Amino acid sequence: MRLHTTIYFLCLANSKKYGGRCVGGIQVDLNASYGIQGVIYRNNEPKWVRLVSNSENGQIETELVKDYKLLDIMKADIIPCPYSYQCENAYFVPESLKKVSSLNLLSYIDKKNFLEHILSHDRTLFGNRYEKIWHSVIKKGRVKKSLMLIKPSKVSPYFDTKYERFRIKFWYNNCQYDLPITDLEFIEKFKKNKLLLKRKRNIYFTISLGEEFTPKGNKSPAHYKLVAGIIYF
Repeated sequence: MRLHTTIYFLCLANSKKYGGRCVGGIQVDLNASYGIQGVIYRNNEPKWVRLVSNSENGQIETELVKDYKLLDIMKADIIPCPYSYQCENAYFVPESLKKVSSLNLLSYIDKKNFLEHILSHDRTLFGNRYEKIWHSVIKKGRVKKSLMLIKPSKVSPYFDTKYERFRIKFWYNNCQYDLPITDLEFIEKFKKNKLLLKRKRNIYFTISLGEEFTPKGNKSPAHYKLVAGIIYF
């Protein structure tokens, strides 16, 4: 029987997923006196974790995590269960999940510096400049992760009337993207204030690569890129 490991992580996604939630973030060392002491790395990149359950699609019950916010520092007892490109996946003990602090307690400069420190340096989103990655590419093992933090520019959220969902256009490394938003807190705030991101000097996205999906009228399954967390100040 595998033993659980206690970890701390900075929450960078608490988004909708198949009627529940998807919670993930970057693992950190925690020092009681100074908050975040440092970032835990794997293969020279910040080490991500995505909490999953035993449900069909791994989603977490909304009631368990609905009060946790982006930039909360969380504690959880986990057992890693990486699967294919989702190397970040980990089962967790529900009652172990707790908020212990928040990055929002830091000064503006310290918060910005920390987020800049954990940005992805990849030139594209999971290896290409499109909104999705074909499942055939995933099967060949060409994609090694499914979460990343980026700093976009020229962001423009909107409501797609055709498919009735919120999306956001943005630029990243000289390429324009147009992706669905799954950050429920951002969506609710954007409904009330369409100028939510206007004049914000610091905007960060957590980009997630979704599970296999075959749209109507399309014979080839694909994995779609999602904006799972939007941080701004």
